[in-house]
Amino acid sequence: MPLLSESRGSPIGDGPQGGQNQQFQETSMDQSLIAEAIRLLKAAEGKGEGPTVAELWTSWEPWAKTQGGWRTWRYQRDLMLEIRFKLDGRLTSLGDLRWHECDVRAIDAWRAHHMTLTSSRKGPYKPSYRNRLLTTLQGVFSWHINRKTISRHPMDGWRRENEAGGEREGWFSEEQFSALMAHAHPLLRKMALTSFRCGGLRRDEVRLLTKDDVDWDERLIVIRSHRHKNRKAKEVPVTDDVYELLVAQATTVTGRYLFPNPRDPRGGPLSVSTFGDWMRAARERAGIRLMGELPVFHHNRHGYAMNMLLKEAPLPHVMDSMGITSPTAARRYMRLRGQAREYLREKMNQRLEPRKSAPPLTKSFRTERNGG
Repeated sequence: MPLLSESRGSPIGDGPQGGQNQQFQETSMDQSLIAEAIRLLKAAEGKGEGPTVAELWTSWEPWAKTQGGWRTWRYQRDLMLEIRFKLDGRLTSLGDLRWHECDVRAIDAWRAHHMTLTSSRKGPYKPSYRNRLLTTLQGVFSWHINRKTISRHPMDGWRRENEAGGEREGWFSEEQFSALMAHAHPLLRKMALTSFRCGGLRRDEVRLLTKDDVDWDERLIVIRSHRHKNRKAKEVPVTDDVYELLVAQATTVTGRYLFPNPRDPRGGPLSVSTFGDWMRAARERAGIRLMGELPVFHHNRHGYAMNMLLKEAPLPHVMDSMGITSPTAARRYMRLRGQAREYLREKMNQRLEPRKSAPPLTKSFRTERNGG
């Protein structure tokens, strides 16, 4: 996998722990397997055969595991191994299809079948789970496009299911965020502050943030298109306190990641499971609920949006910093319910209070207004 090597202006320098340090390069056996798999896939593509979706997944998965993708085996099972559906009158699975056959029509057929299934423990699968599965598959195709294993994205034009009724409603106020972080692991506290202050960055956008993802001169966090959920690059302004935090991290940690696993001497990224364990421990100690919901890292994103709105930041600027282009998505993060309504009502009442310096209405002015 080619590393992000674009050099940016940096106060850190290029020494042993500077922005150009890439000690955690993919030199393990997993990376050798990836290289061989990609070679075979390209050879098959050159013969006009085209790899199957399962073959693409197999060559992508070792890399995903280096990024802490512990769910990949379960997603592979649910996407391609156990679910067979009818497409053009034949029984197949997504994994059996050639990559170019996994188009919107195939995705819709798979989804229609999946909607009839039930989980052994939780009843019917939620739309959000299907969206996560398909977004992961979308990422697999994008990964291979970047490596020129395939020539185009077969899923272009697919649509996510409406998750109305299942979205999170809670969000962190400044006070709630501080109360939760008082009980958090120090590294989780730094990652959460980066998200809460800077564009509501998603979990993996923060977890996999590298030194080269920061434009140190312009004080921006740059999320490249291949790592953004919507496959569009975004630039996020960095606040003064987070900038100081990032500089401190960059000058002290080993490797290219700004928030590496403290137990990994190579400076590899924190795993998803460790991240989840830390978050779970913090909320159990703090005993906080957000509008009846257990706090999760994604509540930082909702908190950023609502707090910026309540601080009267222009909505287009907030959307741009979060990488949101759809008004529907914006409403999802900025719903006025419960706690948000109380905050807004308080702001509105402050606006309605008369200014103390305003002169009283004169008798002649009242007479003029009443037509006297």
